[in-house]
Amino acid sequence: MTREQQIAISILQYVGGKENIIRIAHCMTRVRVSLRDPGKANMDALKVAASPPGAASGRPHHDR
Repeated sequence: MTREQQIAISILQYVGGKENIIRIAHCMTRVRVSLRDPGKANMDALKVAASPPGAASGRPHHDR
C-alpha cells in the first residue's frame, strides 16, 4: 500500500467513516469535507494524518 493510500484510509477513519461524509471536494492543497456529524471527527488525529499541510476546521459547507 502506498503512503497516499494509507493517508486516505486514515482520513476516512478520522472523519467518522464514509457514512459520515456528505460531500468532499479538493484543490491543490486542501481536501474539504462536509460531515453529517462533526462530533464523530477526530481533528487531532486528522492534523497528524494530513500533515503537512494539516487540517483546519472552518464553517461547515452545507448542500445548497
